[in-house]
Amino acid sequence: MVRKIGSSFPSCRIIEHSDEPVYEVNRMARSLDKLYCRISKDNDDFRILANLSSGPSEFAAALGIFSYVHPRVVLFKVPTREYAVSQAMLEEFYYDNGVPVGLTRKTYPPKEIAGIRLELPDERRLRALRLYHSMMESGTEPYLSRMVPALKEQGLWEYEPAKEDLGSDLALREKMYYFRHYRQYWKEMGWIEEEKRRCPRLTASGIAAIEM
Repeated sequence: MVRKIGSSFPSCRIIEHSDEPVYEVNRMARSLDKLYCRISKDNDDFRILANLSSGPSEFAAALGIFSYVHPRVVLFKVPTREYAVSQAMLEEFYYDNGVPVGLTRKTYPPKEIAGIRLELPDERRLRALRLYHSMMESGTEPYLSRMVPALKEQGLWEYEPAKEDLGSDLALREKMYYFRHYRQYWKEMGWIEEEKRRCPRLTASGIAAIEM
């Protein structure tokens, strides 16, 4: 694997983690965070590719936390196309009298994993993004003139003008609120593209957010 990465990306820096606590979520998350700080200190423009399909489940969980906290971390997986052992050998190792049991015969008692609370995205603005995307999917451009009434109808519009503002240009104020409260938030979250267009398309991250 190291040779393959080196041949494909000659300038890539490979760091070994053979002594890292890959079976402990919290310690591994901290170790990855330290690594991120080291990389960001020496580089202004970078991305970290993290293989979610590599290592034990504790390592995968730590990678998930790592990628959520640091937006420059890109998760990927490598699906298995062909196994190194035959079907007969798989059945010999993983089955007991025709019953799939895996490699585990005995286990220790369940061990609770102490976690941390990560702030969830604003639900209303996430639902507003889903509404924005659904318009696009139906072939309707989600212009401001369409989004504001739709948000009000769905109960996702939060702007209430103050009494002193009632005599001013309400349409202009709603426009400013929509772009600041919704569009700017979506952009900061990486949910919509950076393109200079009236109705930017959703990024892969935006699609994943509304699906989850």
